[in-house]
Amino acid sequence: GHKVALKARPRGAAGEDRRLRREFERLRTLRLPNVVRVLDTGADQGYVFYTMDVVVGAQLDDYIQQAPDLQGRVQRAVHTAADVARALVGIHKRKRAHRDIKSANIIVSTSGQVTVLDFGTARFSEGGEDSAMMGTATTMAPEQRLGMQQDHRVDLYALGATLHQALWPD
Repeated sequence: GHKVALKARPRGAAGEDRRLRREFERLRTLRLPNVVRVLDTGADQGYVFYTMDVVVGAQLDDYIQQAPDLQGRVQRAVHTAADVARALVGIHKRKRAHRDIKSANIIVSTSGQVTVLDFGTARFSEGGEDSAMMGTATTMAPEQRLGMQQDHRVDLYALGATLHQALWPD
């Protein structure tokens, strides 16, 4: 059979469960280059979940650091940044934000195919903004960290922070 990956979150309040199921269902309709394909959604045994295609490769920071020198690392960063930016444009055109762009959520295959995954904190926004604080602290935009109004630009900030961290790790 077809191998799939599973992303699950513990069930919360009924309203939160409905929101997650609705968001996961919307993810299923996204068919974009460089974005993992979500296959199904559901709830079972105390979890809300979605299944997606399995993506094999290295996470972004590892892929960049595997280059033999700074020039190679910069070339890899530019290549992957362009692919991630194209994926984000497609996501943002659909009035949504990923809200957790980081190295672990960007996979580069051995052939160089870049895939954005893990939409567990993603949000569709009818008005284009929201103020929930979700994401990873080290790549989070200031307005996201402070729980202020935010929109798709939090993803652009996170991409820049992710690339900086991948090029110049601690």
